[in-house]
Amino acid sequence: MSLLCIDYGSQIKFAQRMSEDFKVVFYWNPNVLDGFQDVKDVKLAEGINGIIKVKEWASVVGRIDIVCFTDCYEPELQQYFRDLDIPVFGSGYGSRIETDRLYLKQIMESVGLPIGKYEVVEGIDFLEYTLKEKENVYIKSDNRGNFETTKWKNWKLSKGEIRRMRRDMGIFGMNERYIIEETIDAIAEPGIDAFCVDGVFPSIVGTGVELKDAGFLGTFMYYNELPKQIRDVTDKMAPIFRDLGYRGCFSNEVIIGKDKDGYLLDATCRLPNPPGDAMLNAITNYSECVINVANGIVPVLQYKHKYFCQLILKSDIAKIDDTPLIIPDQYKKYVAVKNLFIDNEGTYYYSRRGICMSEIGSVSGYGNTLKEAIEMATEISESIEAEDAHVDADCLKDGIDALKKIARAGINYFL
Repeated sequence: MSLLCIDYGSQIKFAQRMSEDFKVVFYWNPNVLDGFQDVKDVKLAEGINGIIKVKEWASVVGRIDIVCFTDCYEPELQQYFRDLDIPVFGSGYGSRIETDRLYLKQIMESVGLPIGKYEVVEGIDFLEYTLKEKENVYIKSDNRGNFETTKWKNWKLSKGEIRRMRRDMGIFGMNERYIIEETIDAIAEPGIDAFCVDGVFPSIVGTGVELKDAGFLGTFMYYNELPKQIRDVTDKMAPIFRDLGYRGCFSNEVIIGKDKDGYLLDATCRLPNPPGDAMLNAITNYSECVINVANGIVPVLQYKHKYFCQLILKSDIAKIDDTPLIIPDQYKKYVAVKNLFIDNEGTYYYSRRGICMSEIGSVSGYGNTLKEAIEMATEISESIEAEDAHVDADCLKDGIDALKKIARAGINYFL
């Protein structure tokens, strides 16, 4: 079988994983900006074993059996392929659940999910005016590339964030919609990481706790044994997924409040990271699952190890330049590098493109116990040679603490 992966640089590891089971894997990413090609976009993913880089996705339409969209964009293009009777692995029109935050709030309200207090403001001037009287809230926008979720402590400590937003958003900040969310008193923030087929989830799914900007601790569980707070979210949103033609990865974070209700915090309608990189190897029949999902068949997950751990690989150099990495051969399968380029000496590079980020990839570990998974991920991260690439292994304690809080609250989870 042959596959076309439509990606934007962050999920080359997905294409590499697919090449283990597909005869041919074509890879395409955009490479034209403002009418000019950028050499980094043109060369991205070239020379990687098992992947054939193509200049135009249209050049291989007649030669593919399946198309995979790794991100939450271009639902019309996904529908175009489906209209050609080519199976598509992707969130389809369900991508709006992630890209339109107010729409998600409206969906939650329509299906009867609890919602924390929030307000919508238009334009950065009104946002600044509103925030002067706010403390300990979160600010969200629909534009991930320009503005990630930000914690606002108070005017004296956080007003510099307004200056940054004005600089980064420019004239467009005046027309942007922002959501201000009140803090929810929480026990923990677990979530589901699974495939979704027209609103139906597999009998076994991945689940765990994210360590913000640092990692993930996860396990496999039967869907019907998930905490009610997590299951309620996916059960109630299932009809929405069905109507939107959702056939891809779905991940979320659910705040379990002190009131024991589950509040949907964020929805990820793409390959999540974390723990998407870890799941590629944790699920031994991953390629088979992708084929089934694209064809509207609910997959049956197979796995060798019950627990998995993903640590985010970071580099300060990445904000200003390419980052070289030397990864031992025996561990390359478990290391994912964004914007990957491999030179003729076999050195891996995170290629700096577009938005400046310190998160350059991830390291994954697996085990029959959570301790084994953590030890494997830690060992691999310590084996990587780099100028300044590193992981925050201290975050793992926070993950264990979060799992213990869930257990102390009397909620049956995986500890």
